[in-house]
Amino acid sequence: MTYQRQTSNNPPITTEEHVKALRGVGIEHFILSTDTGQGGNPLHPDAFVTLFTTLREQGFTQAEIDRM
Repeated sequence: MTYQRQTSNNPPITTEEHVKALRGVGIEHFILSTDTGQGGNPLHPDAFVTLFTTLREQGFTQAEIDRM
């Protein structure tokens, strides 16, 4: 899973970069959210399922996900 940075002239942020940031800074400093739901994008619940599944695949526990 990749995410586009705020400006279009930057490369996408990879899952690995997100994991590095979450682990490096600490999950206690993050809040998981979404701005999906626009036409052509997944609905919010579907986006969260994908996000949570990806985080679990990257080794985050359910307790860590719940904290974020």
